[in-house]
Amino acid sequence: MHRQKLITAGILWIGLCSIAIGQDPRFSQFYAVPLQNNPALNGVFEGRVRLSSNYRELYPGLADGRSFRTYAVSGENRFRVVNRDYVAMGISVRQDEVGARPSTRSQAMLGASFLKQLSGGRGNKTTQYLVAGFQTALEQYTIGSDNVWYSSQYDRASNSVDVSTPSGEISGVLRSSVLPDLNTGLLWYLVRDGRGSMFLGLAGQHVLEPSIRFIGEPGTPLYRRFTLQGGGEWMLSKQISLLPAAQGMVQGPHSSLALGTQIRYANRFLGDIALRTGLWAHLAGQVGQVPFGMDALSISALFETGRFNWGLSYDLTVSPLRRSNYGKGGVEFSIMYQQPARERFNVKCPRF
Repeated sequence: MHRQKLITAGILWIGLCSIAIGQDPRFSQFYAVPLQNNPALNGVFEGRVRLSSNYRELYPGLADGRSFRTYAVSGENRFRVVNRDYVAMGISVRQDEVGARPSTRSQAMLGASFLKQLSGGRGNKTTQYLVAGFQTALEQYTIGSDNVWYSSQYDRASNSVDVSTPSGEISGVLRSSVLPDLNTGLLWYLVRDGRGSMFLGLAGQHVLEPSIRFIGEPGTPLYRRFTLQGGGEWMLSKQISLLPAAQGMVQGPHSSLALGTQIRYANRFLGDIALRTGLWAHLAGQVGQVPFGMDALSISALFETGRFNWGLSYDLTVSPLRRSNYGKGGVEFSIMYQQPARERFNVKCPRF
């Protein structure tokens, strides 16, 4: 029992260190959380309204069975302003729960983007857009004290812990100050009717690099994060296409890269129904501590049913951490809804 508590305490420390150094969570289905990755992806979809919901559960075999969980919801609305240029507004909310200790990170973002058509129009089979976006954000961190004991509560004689013994530490929930923040991004994309598409984006998150403070401490900076993404769709036939994509992120000493592809099959007799399956590799590293290398493989499936997309993925841990979590990685769900536009012509956008 004592050994189990020590393991749990060690995991808690790792989780809390991750918060202190300001590393953002990631989604395996990065293509299903557009507003979390680049403000310029706001409004880039073939419709007028887009709603999405995401859930990720990581390492369920650690921290006394309490996994690391991330929830995100977002909504976007796009409006035409002149010719075929558009403005989009979007809101996104995310919460992370870290390990066995009830420690959370809450974030709310409100953003806007401008979609400028570079080429295309009636009778033109090639469409290009340049999109610029920004987000204002508020974040707050909390650290709880449930399931936590301190060395002053440990009795060596009985090899047990008495949580009723005063610890001398601050109890209850600690909350950081509310952190104002700013994110910016650019996106270029090209769509060719019947031939596929391509896109390239660059974003900067935590531009203000706010400082995380608890109970009057000097604080720890939330590192700026830079995100580079690219991909597209390659049509193999009228029914089958490949959707390769990659996304790299650098945040302080941390870096990660996700890359892979999906195969999309759409039967012309089934209307708007299509199925995607994919395989993704995730690589990560930390300068001076963890060499850059393979962290996980992700198997994904996405089912398109008219206005809804239903996504499911599972991560297989391939890093040395697999010896502790028995190879269990993370499971992730996503639901996306798109309302068609009520206009004579639709905005052509790539598939993600």
